[in-house]
Amino acid sequence: MPLPIGRMRPIPKHTMDFNLLTAEAARLGFNLSETQLEQMQLHYQELVAWNERVNLTAITAPHASQVRHFADSLTVAAALRDAGAVAEGRLLDVGSGGGFPGLPLKVLWPNLQLTMLDSVGKKTAFLQHMVTLYREHYGMKGLNVVTARAEDVAHDPHQRAQYAIVTARGVASLAVLAEYCLPFVKRGGWLAAPKKGDGLAEEVAAAQVAIQKLGKGEISIARFTLPTIGADDTIGEEREQRQVVLIHKQSTTPPQYPRPAGTPAKEPLR
Repeated sequence: MPLPIGRMRPIPKHTMDFNLLTAEAARLGFNLSETQLEQMQLHYQELVAWNERVNLTAITAPHASQVRHFADSLTVAAALRDAGAVAEGRLLDVGSGGGFPGLPLKVLWPNLQLTMLDSVGKKTAFLQHMVTLYREHYGMKGLNVVTARAEDVAHDPHQRAQYAIVTARGVASLAVLAEYCLPFVKRGGWLAAPKKGDGLAEEVAAAQVAIQKLGKGEISIARFTLPTIGADDTIGEEREQRQVVLIHKQSTTPPQYPRPAGTPAKEPLR
């Protein structure tokens, strides 16, 4: 069972074979150090342990987790890097859940100041647990957790327009994610939203009005491939596409956005 905050498990030295993640990170242009792999292994170990009693993720098998959690998070880093974003300042992960993509991005770029935001207290308890582990085992600084809805926090002057990078790995449409996230992005900053599946061109087109209202962002799409993983956690021979939508914010979000909690999802901006 998960341990309470403050009771430390030993750092996992050989918890699982992370060779698949190492290879996929290298394909994306990142050579992960032994310490970075160790930190991600610790994240995986705790995710699986907590998931026994808290619904953090449906994906816990070793290969699937390496690809669909950790490597998938690193595609966000690759997209930002390739677009010329500078990996410094404050990063906000909206709807962080099990800590993706925020914690892998922090491990990759330790100078970032990471805030993880989720409205579900059981999930933020896990995130705070990870913060404690990373601080106590590695002396990692610049980690914060907020339990609240994005629509409410975005009107806090200490949070609004304060972030160089905002990420969101949610299943909401791009128009809805833009209203949740762009108010947090400072002018000249970036929103990075991983997206799977077909129909992205139509989704981007449908979000154009919202994006123009919320920050006049320049939109680009970065595309990558990751291994397919079978139902029995086997690695397939083919690869599947991953897409990251990037919005480079150009102007200030009007003060009326985001609208009250629940409204963006029910009535997306058109």
